[in-house]
Amino acid sequence: MSLRHRSTYSILLLATVALVACRASAEQGTAPSSNESPMLVTAHEEPLPADGPGATFSRSGKEEADRHTVAAGDRLALASIQDPVAQSEEEDEEAKYWDKIEFGSDQFEEVLEYINQEYIEEKIDSRRAYVSAANFVLSSLEPPGELVPVAYYKQHKDDPEQKLEGTDRDELNLQRRELFRKRYDEEQAAWKEIPFGREEFVQVMKYAEKAATKAKKKKLSSHRLWMAATQGFLYALDPHSSLVSREAWEESTKETQDASFDGIGALLTQRFEPSETLKNRLSGKTRKVVGGAPYLVVELSEEDKLRRRTFVESPMPGQPAEKAGVWAGDEIVKVDGVDVVDMSLDKVVSMIRGPKGTQVKLSVRREGTPGDLEIPVPRARIRVTNVEGRILENYPCIGYVKLTGFIETSYSDLTGEIERLQKDCAEGDGLRGLVFDLRNNSGGLLNQGVKIADLFVEKGAIVTVKNRRRAVFSFMDSQDEHYEAHKEGTLTLPMVVLVNDGSASASEIVASALQDNQRALIVGERTFGKASVQTLINPMRGQGYYIKLTVARYFAPSKRTLQVVGVNPDVEVAPSIDGKTPLGFREEDLSNHLPRIDSEYKSANEEIVKELTPCVEKRGIARRVYQDNPHPQIKFDYQLYRGADYLECLIARTSRPDPAMVRLPAEDRP
Repeated sequence: MSLRHRSTYSILLLATVALVACRASAEQGTAPSSNESPMLVTAHEEPLPADGPGATFSRSGKEEADRHTVAAGDRLALASIQDPVAQSEEEDEEAKYWDKIEFGSDQFEEVLEYINQEYIEEKIDSRRAYVSAANFVLSSLEPPGELVPVAYYKQHKDDPEQKLEGTDRDELNLQRRELFRKRYDEEQAAWKEIPFGREEFVQVMKYAEKAATKAKKKKLSSHRLWMAATQGFLYALDPHSSLVSREAWEESTKETQDASFDGIGALLTQRFEPSETLKNRLSGKTRKVVGGAPYLVVELSEEDKLRRRTFVESPMPGQPAEKAGVWAGDEIVKVDGVDVVDMSLDKVVSMIRGPKGTQVKLSVRREGTPGDLEIPVPRARIRVTNVEGRILENYPCIGYVKLTGFIETSYSDLTGEIERLQKDCAEGDGLRGLVFDLRNNSGGLLNQGVKIADLFVEKGAIVTVKNRRRAVFSFMDSQDEHYEAHKEGTLTLPMVVLVNDGSASASEIVASALQDNQRALIVGERTFGKASVQTLINPMRGQGYYIKLTVARYFAPSKRTLQVVGVNPDVEVAPSIDGKTPLGFREEDLSNHLPRIDSEYKSANEEIVKELTPCVEKRGIARRVYQDNPHPQIKFDYQLYRGADYLECLIARTSRPDPAMVRLPAEDRP
């Protein structure tokens, strides 16, 4: 009996590593980007590693991130292998999920069988996959190593240190990306000249098992080495396929639904100070796996370590951090007297959070203030839910709703929140318009994305899912699955949708459906660009984990695929007023991503935006609010206010919707 018939598929999902620090240094190497997203200062629950091999905690969850973000919807889990040049602070977190799971060659073989039967591409580059598997194993050793072609090593072992030009962070990071891509492409070209398959991979495993038993500090079990190999093989397919700890997955899903915690109520972000140089990573000691092999192991050390600095993105209104005098933009340099400069974001968070009723002392640096400020902050119970909403100040009866992730309750929670806002404006005949915030929402369940798009779209296509073959999804009637909008119960409010580079997968499905059907204006920054579908597979030969495998692609109503391209906003707005749009981190910055499929696309909203822009410039509420308080304690959200300005002009342009049509659908809607 084939694995397909014996396996049990759990939820069909769309999710992204979004800003994960993937295993770049050994395979490709990338630097943190200048894009910054907030991490909630959570409390007693341990944060989860981001989805992807060697992931450090990233919530804008991504390979090259100038900020490590923790938006709950991004907590997708759960690789067991560390970046070979990364700090080992996160290993204890991962160990609690993986050390008790048995995993060996049989489980590795099972994963390969599933890939052969179910992966979106029928033909894979097995050479690259086995090399990646070997490198993940070697990178988990102490000291970490990388398998390198001898010819490539000889050509580049004496390369001088690369000097990067410029002072702008984005400029330096872009140069680093380009250099890393060049290195990666050259190394892959060298591997194509070398035979490397199952036999060579087994030799590396034997080498690694001997090295692991001889290690003085970091002794690794055979289980962990085989997990590393499996993660490496999956990552060579695409950056979204991986092993996922069942326990970590369940915890992350629960936390997305209700992220209540004991803490101070602040959003934190990390910025990395990019080095102006790039060292030669082939300068370490070399070892042979077998005599005469056309490849060798190079011992890895840190390449131009980037100093991490932790900033307050914004205190949360009404919470202890704001009341104690913490301001947006403050740099946290010490927590209870302990220096946190260059400390990972999740480690800083774990030091700040604690039982309610206790106190933490923050040492912060504030622009324009001499010396460090000592701010004692009491801890309290902070409740953060997957859906949050309010009526916007300065915009009468304009509703604002933010969705963090697409989980099982997202549709019902969203409609409930909109209904609450409708009642808040009952005297004025309900809401006049809605700003729907999908920024830093990395995706989740496909069915929830479809239902939420259907909530707002009266007719037309929502998304098409194209599978490798019909058998992948036995519940589907055809190989391609088309999802269409239903008129009944449509919410017809004028809308603006906010997106950025952290908006991915299901977020992009919703945004593209509303854009292509001319249902809402898309405002903000280009989205992440992940148009692939993963499913969680229950293995037959193991337990305690899922196999997360890419099994399909999705296409927007306009027939375009968003893979790599993403959703381009109708109105591009930088996060800060008069600021530039940051470099960001997206699918194209991940190695091994599925390729883009070129198509010509012109937004249906292009002419509307041209018509509305003079109105927006004249109205200018966003700029006036900022000018009234250019240095607020709570960070000024320029994208939100600018989007609301466009919404006001859109409302003025259109006739007021029939109140009978502004209704919420029944929960049993298809």
